[in-house]
Amino acid sequence: MTEFQFKSGVPVFDQIKAYFERLIINNILKPEEKLPAVRETAKQFSINPTTVQKAYQQLEAEGFVYSLPGKGSYVAKRENYLDNVRKEAMEEFKIQVKKAMDKGLSRDELIKIIEESEDISDDKV
Repeated sequence: MTEFQFKSGVPVFDQIKAYFERLIINNILKPEEKLPAVRETAKQFSINPTTVQKAYQQLEAEGFVYSLPGKGSYVAKRENYLDNVRKEAMEEFKIQVKKAMDKGLSRDELIKIIEESEDISDDKV
């Protein structure tokens, strides 16, 4: 179970969206699998159903899920969102690399950080 940070400055619907993105990207929620109902998710995390609905709508707009009227939301096929996720990650990474180099980190230091991060990412979801 996850806890959402209500005072973090990050809107709760963004936190919910990010939570489900992680589950989908890491294949914990599989393509064609049904997401929990909006009310069920709202009750589970003690948040407003409208907040959950907004997160689900954004997931759908970004291709992570699709909805069937009266049936619920389902995880989309990976090709519907994976390319966009990777492109976005690459752009963010390039920006951070440039910032790090502007602050004096060398190419070798950055490579070492990446290699160390690979060890960490194996343990995380």
